[in-house]
Amino acid sequence: MIVLFEIRAKLTELYQKYSFGILTACKFFLLFLAFSQIKSSVGYYEALSKNSVIFLLSLLCSLIPSALTVLVVLLYLILHLWKVSYLMALTVLVICMILYCFFLRYTPRYGIAVVAMPLLRKVGFPYLLPLSMGLFGNLFTIIPTCCGVFIYYLVAIIRENIVTLQQMAGADNPLVMYMEVIDKLIKNPAMYLTMFLYAVVIVAVYFVRRLNMDYAFEISIGVGTGIMILGYIIGTLKYDMGVSLVGVIISSLISAALVYLFLFAYRVLRYAAAENVQFEDDDYYYYVRAVPKLKADMPKRTVKKVITRTAASFEESDEEDEEGLEEALDEIGRVTTAHEKKPVQNSGYDNVYEDDDEDEDDYK
Repeated sequence: MIVLFEIRAKLTELYQKYSFGILTACKFFLLFLAFSQIKSSVGYYEALSKNSVIFLLSLLCSLIPSALTVLVVLLYLILHLWKVSYLMALTVLVICMILYCFFLRYTPRYGIAVVAMPLLRKVGFPYLLPLSMGLFGNLFTIIPTCCGVFIYYLVAIIRENIVTLQQMAGADNPLVMYMEVIDKLIKNPAMYLTMFLYAVVIVAVYFVRRLNMDYAFEISIGVGTGIMILGYIIGTLKYDMGVSLVGVIISSLISAALVYLFLFAYRVLRYAAAENVQFEDDDYYYYVRAVPKLKADMPKRTVKKVITRTAASFEESDEEDEEGLEEALDEIGRVTTAHEKKPVQNSGYDNVYEDDDEDEDDYK
């Protein structure tokens, strides 16, 4: 277990050091897959279907805020629809702009969820998004999650009815064909049930992880996964959800395990060392429960620099020491000689002795 915490500490340190580059690379990879998915589904605009264009768009969107990223992806989709049916493109534009205004007003930071949902539905792990949004986000993340579900069903229905949309241009009454496609999009119980189910999962995970109890985050993941499986079972019995129950159960469990790994990488709490603190100020009396975070101390390694010296280097050092000693002795000799040659000044004591001799002669 200690090894896992040390690996986590190293990865955390690496992420903190190169966070901008890592996030930009992940965002670029996700957007490249999103643009490629739109190209493979409704890629009828040849100029925008080139790999170089997709690469440049992905690179540009990875460097701009998430709110603008969603707008670029929606415009890319609408331009492809324009080549098929301008009437459908205008309709999708109006619907997407309404949803975009709600998204931009409440959750502009979670724009990547709108792009990630269709990709996760494509690979079979869409349940990863509502669990993550409820665990790490807030209640307003329901908006980008539902917008992502709508985009997925929109592209799927357009791909299934692409022949009908192409025939609208030469039809005598194209409005009839247009209403058929719109009815399939609007009167789709699977889409609404999926939106409702994801919203319930986000709300349940959000409120459970905010409860004042031990392991609230881990329990919220289990609660959300259980609601997901139960909701799909009930929805499949009443409506045609177009999914396999066995696949839903397996995918939900794998998604829960991945979210738990995200939680382990993000935060680990030590509930055994929790403390209940009480204090007050002029207006309130506070009851605070403090749970410390569990961190692994990285082993401190002291590196000693060992300098290897050859015999030749020792001889050179000895020669330098001998030369320095000779120079010092020469300097001492010069100072001594200078002191010997310098005349000694009479301090006046000799005159005192001469005066004493003269006094002695006078006495005699």
